[in-house]
Amino acid sequence: MTVLVIARLAFLSYLRQPMLWLTTAVGLAFLALSMVFGMFNFFDADRLRLVCTAGVAITTLNGLFLGSVGAATSIGQEMRHRTILVLLAKPISAADFMIGKALGIWIATLLSLAIIAIAHLLLVAYLAQHGFPGSRTFFPPDWIPYHRVAVGHVLAGLNAGVMTCLAAAVAARTSTTTAIIASFAAFIAAHVLAGLGQPSALFLPATTLFNIDDSIQSARFPLNLGYFSLCLLHAVLYASCSLVFGTILMNRRDLV
Repeated sequence: MTVLVIARLAFLSYLRQPMLWLTTAVGLAFLALSMVFGMFNFFDADRLRLVCTAGVAITTLNGLFLGSVGAATSIGQEMRHRTILVLLAKPISAADFMIGKALGIWIATLLSLAIIAIAHLLLVAYLAQHGFPGSRTFFPPDWIPYHRVAVGHVLAGLNAGVMTCLAAAVAARTSTTTAIIASFAAFIAAHVLAGLGQPSALFLPATTLFNIDDSIQSARFPLNLGYFSLCLLHAVLYASCSLVFGTILMNRRDLV
């Protein structure tokens, strides 16, 4: 019950932040701009595939930004204002505080991502039925990978949850800025190592698991329940370990 109360307060507090809605608006603007990507270099079919992957990429980056910045800022404010002393003085454990904060920020982030995901699916459906501006190329319904695009957005939400928990854990011991930079660095390093063919270290999230561009681009790379289950398992385990680590750091931090 305590976790839910903290999560609700964190969720409502984040909803009141202009940054959440500004970032959502920027994501929608980039989504609209994706219609002009490749207009001079690609056929309409390739442009539509590009729009499909661009929307999922926008959701992923928005989730990374909102989850990491939101968690680090929320916990950092509690530390700076010393309100955490009042919270922990009551029958509220550090674990409840960490889980509640991360959960509330993640749910608020998911709300933003859901808005972008719905707009993206509607845009893809519109382009499939009416074609790109100035073009008369239409696409049959079975040609559009709606289900794979939808799964891509779900995986982007899971990735946002992982990065939210990671930022929350780092913010328990460091400054807000450090926590944000560390989260972004972990995301980038995991992708760079994967691109070099090197497995990421245990302390880095396997964020490339949530990237299914190949599946969206081509039916030759089908999605299955096993792959989705692997992503879900990784997200749950990494997020849980991050929160446990953050709780340990908070318990050992001198808050006085």
